Amino acid sequence: EEQKFSKVTFSIGGNSGSGYAKFGYNIKIRNNKKDLYGCTQFRVRGDPSDPSMIRNKLTTDIVNRMGIPTSYAGYPSWIEREFHEANSTHLYKCASSNNFLNYERGLDSCTNQNDDVTDNSEWTDLLKSLDAANTFEEIDKLLDTDLFIKVMAAEWLLGKWDGFNGK
Repeated sequence: EEQKFSKVTFSIGGNSGSGYAKFGYNIKIRNNKKDLYGCTQFRVRGDPSDPSMIRNKLTTDIVNRMGIPTSYAGYPSWIEREFHEANSTHLYKCASSNNFLNYERGLDSCTNQNDDVTDNSEWTDLLKSLDAANTFEEIDKLLDTDLFIKVMAAEWLLGKWDGFNGK
């Protein structure tokens, strides 16, 4: 079956991917309401530090068994499976590795992944609330801190380089 798309973005993936001989690639289909087998984004990982590709597979399986939401085949299907929302307006990509989720750094360095979203007031309000939080309890009301701590511990223990800790 042959399909054609009028607008596709192709780029080298990862923050440090261009430093390796084997690149990872990002492919994004930007046609409104048109996808390839239910997906509009593909990340072809080069995984140059693990030629067998087994580390990423094992860590994903282990973390999933710990009850932490993880991706298997792709983030769009993972978001729909975990959060029951196919076209989320709440997913932001923070491209800078110097982002600390505060208003000053997070406002312009993070973008909503849904191209139809033009009002970022929800994101702005979250960043302002995080800046104003003075206690763990206040942050816990804004974010799932128990899950975040589990993710950080699992990534560190399992040596998952391409997760939050590795950025």
